[in-house]
Amino acid sequence: MIKRPNNLFIDDSGENKVYEFLNENFNDEYILYHNYEINGKEFDFFFIHKEFGLFLFEVKKWSGYDITEVCDNNKIKFRNNKLEIEDYEGNPLKQARVYKFNIINKIKKIYGFEPRIMHAVIYPNMNRNIFENKNMEIYTEEIRCILKDDLISKENFIKKLEIIKKLDNYNELTEEQFSNVRELFENNKNNTNEKKQECLIDMSINTNKYSYFLFLRSKDCKDKILLELIKAWKNGTKIYLCSDRVEVIDRFKTLVKDRLFFLERYNEFKIYNSEKKKFIDNIFNMNLYLYKFDDIEKSFYIEDGLIGDSQEVLELIDKRTNFNINQFLLEHFKCNEDIIIEAGAGTGKTYSMISRITYLIYKHKYTSDDISEKIAMITFTNEAANNMKKRLKEYYQNYYLLTQKIEALELVEGIDNINISTIHSLSKFIIDKFSHLIGLGTNASIYSGKYELDKLINKHLNEYKEINYQSKDMIDDIEYRLFKFAEIIRLILEKLEQKNIKLENGYILDDGDDKKCEIIRDILPKIQKDLIEESIEGNKIKLSQIMILILDILNTKSDYIKHTLKLDYLFIDEFQDTDDVQIEIVKRFKDIVKFNLLVVGDIKQCIYRFRGADESAFKKLRGDKPENFKTFELIKNYRTDKKLLDDLNNIFTTWTPKNYLEYNSKLIGIKGLNKNEKAIEEIKYDKSNFEKIFIEVLKNQIDALKIKNKKGKIAILVRTNEEVQNIREIGKANGLNIEADTGNNLFETVAAKDLYKLVIALNFNLDPKCVFGLFNTNYLTSSFDKKELFLIRGDRAKQLEYFNEINSIDKWDKYLEEIKREPVMKVIRDIISDLEPWNIYAFNYEDELDKKRNAIIYKRNLEQLIEWLIQTSNNEYLTINRLVDKLEIAILTGMQLESRAECVDNNIDNIQVICATVHKTKGLEYDTIIMPYCNINKNKKHDIGMVEVLIDDVTKKIGYSFLEDKKIGDKFKRISNNTYKEFQKDELRLKLNEEVRILYVALTRAISKIVYFSDVTNKKKEEIRWQDFINKNL
Repeated sequence: MIKRPNNLFIDDSGENKVYEFLNENFNDEYILYHNYEINGKEFDFFFIHKEFGLFLFEVKKWSGYDITEVCDNNKIKFRNNKLEIEDYEGNPLKQARVYKFNIINKIKKIYGFEPRIMHAVIYPNMNRNIFENKNMEIYTEEIRCILKDDLISKENFIKKLEIIKKLDNYNELTEEQFSNVRELFENNKNNTNEKKQECLIDMSINTNKYSYFLFLRSKDCKDKILLELIKAWKNGTKIYLCSDRVEVIDRFKTLVKDRLFFLERYNEFKIYNSEKKKFIDNIFNMNLYLYKFDDIEKSFYIEDGLIGDSQEVLELIDKRTNFNINQFLLEHFKCNEDIIIEAGAGTGKTYSMISRITYLIYKHKYTSDDISEKIAMITFTNEAANNMKKRLKEYYQNYYLLTQKIEALELVEGIDNINISTIHSLSKFIIDKFSHLIGLGTNASIYSGKYELDKLINKHLNEYKEINYQSKDMIDDIEYRLFKFAEIIRLILEKLEQKNIKLENGYILDDGDDKKCEIIRDILPKIQKDLIEESIEGNKIKLSQIMILILDILNTKSDYIKHTLKLDYLFIDEFQDTDDVQIEIVKRFKDIVKFNLLVVGDIKQCIYRFRGADESAFKKLRGDKPENFKTFELIKNYRTDKKLLDDLNNIFTTWTPKNYLEYNSKLIGIKGLNKNEKAIEEIKYDKSNFEKIFIEVLKNQIDALKIKNKKGKIAILVRTNEEVQNIREIGKANGLNIEADTGNNLFETVAAKDLYKLVIALNFNLDPKCVFGLFNTNYLTSSFDKKELFLIRGDRAKQLEYFNEINSIDKWDKYLEEIKREPVMKVIRDIISDLEPWNIYAFNYEDELDKKRNAIIYKRNLEQLIEWLIQTSNNEYLTINRLVDKLEIAILTGMQLESRAECVDNNIDNIQVICATVHKTKGLEYDTIIMPYCNINKNKKHDIGMVEVLIDDVTKKIGYSFLEDKKIGDKFKRISNNTYKEFQKDELRLKLNEEVRILYVALTRAISKIVYFSDVTNKKKEEIRWQDFINKNL
């Protein structure tokens, strides 16, 4: 439908409803004129079509419910908003008739003919029953009234117009006559509303759109335009408003504030900060930008991200304001496409993912039932998964508050069922659904498999020994104790499975100079193969083999999977942390189900090589068809102070030429926090005065945050847990309580490990090794004599008798009996209630405040563990065996779940001070970062533990090394196969590069200040330390 004027703005809700109906149902053969003046009289609508007719409509938004009396054909009584009775005098049908003849007379005067024009009144909110019950026929005859019932469909509407046409005997106009009618309104000779609304922007706002971007020059600004934007916003449209004058932005903010009403109570809608007495630029679904230049000559607008030829001007706005063009284009990118988001540190990747999801829900019109099967997301941790669900829920809760649309509330409920989970949780879901394809039964259990693996290793070692060592001693030949060699084999296999390697899939284990390498080559693939087969036969899955089994599933009956899953979109967060097998699973899965991918990550933050991740993740995903992925780069940083970010950019760019870090696009700062302060501060020291200087620096940084009168966070970042403990001890010795790892993983807490040892003892209560483990928990107050236990070694009966003598748990035997017949969680709760392990734990602290604080932390962690065990049981009956498995898997695999325990009285004058490893703080931010240990040489082969494994992706060769059984001199010799020796030099460089990426992660945690310690002791020529990277002394 053609509409005039082009920049059509409709204030009246009744007129707007009529306009939307006509616009939706009629094509461009029909023309609609709105609010034109003829002889000083302004009509509502003139709706014309050459064959169908000319119609003059007067619109009244009355619903009829407030009409109390129809007096006659010129007067009605109605109840106003104050519940007072008012008179309305006049008749809309008579008005329409006057307007009609004004038009006819003007056409006759100018063009010499009298067209037939039909007139009617439209009541878009009044149905026929109300019309009859209120006796509206007396006021306006029903035959010329178009009611709500007539606007239900196009057919009803046309049927009504046909009745009206018969009343006026419409005659079709000639082409010339129809052109004359149009000319009357479109040649600008007439004083129309186009002149009255003089505005250079040709814009008609549809309030049902997802988003509007409007660049509004001050000369084009009218309250009517701004009010239309507010109306659209309140209907759920996301608004981006940019103007060349602050007066326009301020006027809009004032108009919004005056129309917030109850929304002002919610922080997400507070456009005015009453404490600071100033307006803010962003509230829910509304973003405002001031463009302080005059080089954009025309106002323009963009609907739903369809930018047309506006790309260049948007790039200009992006460059000169906080508007983020890449986030905008990503959010509105066309559906059914694959996307890679390369998101730098602090660039709002979570916001971008949430925005993309809400756009897809809008475009596909997904219901609350749809989203659970159409959209899935993989995150790196449970905490991230929960945060993503929380953010999505908050979006639709706010959307409901704003719009009062019931479907928004339904979506809030639907998000509970959306599949946002860690890779292992999603993998478990896939195995549960398709396990029968590889011979597993339904509800296959997950287990650690350590006992079964040890059994198989011993079996294959014994078989090898029987075949190859019939007449001589194997131990003498390989010079390694068998039980220690079995442990080496287990560790190698565990490291391979940690990287999701299935040996029979073309991987190569070669020999070395040592006989033991030959044995490993021969038996390791057999052990893994037997373990997988035994697991499937026992309807069990070893946790470390989940990914391997999923790949087997995807390589079997793909048609069944394709027709079972209805997934449209898979989102993957922290994609740089995926390994090769996980990437292959995603690609295979995509080929089968045909969903679209959106992956987000930052190769510069790839710091999990020990899990199989490497810096080529995106390259491997693109494969040989990179053109199939649209890549968006996010570089506007919303975390770090501009000045600090400029300093960091100068540092990062020096790393690229030497191939330490790929840093091609500089991060752009949005926040200006530091005034004349130094953003990066170097503290020089030598080892003799480190502790003294460290405490001085820490106190100075605490005081600096106090001066700013804010609750601040200081993070002391280190590489290892041992360094965390060192810093805590230095703090304690100087009267400063430094908290360790406040982003604590629940399963790494003392409460979790104590509970695990308790259920182990309950389950294996006839195994001395398990019950004596209780003495290393806070469930026992007694201890045992190591000498006494040594004297009865090997005698299980005497060991158990000794345990019963010294066991301080009075009801131990009672608990063992109850475990057999009562729900296990009831018995566990009884034990916890009886023994109160938090008080035993707190007893070790001398200071009363420390005792209180640590008791609360322990108790809260324990309560959260119990809650987690119940919630994740999936309505299954929890046995003691299942309880052991669940806790063992969570603890041994480092499952991520953030502890909710809060530190009590730990802040120093509202300043929170924590010490953590860099890995612990990934994704977090702190006002000040202190880095005390920047002097460690990163350019050396580190103490890598008992076993190390290397894998070459191209050749599929596996290299490994492990420590000898006995020391040679004061050191253990390392045994390596040929592949390890071949790749060892490359591995040293790859590790150094990872250390640089870890440093990058550490530095980008800072909001406004970085303090790093620089050892002035002369370094050796080959040494490369973090302080050298920061000093650009490479």
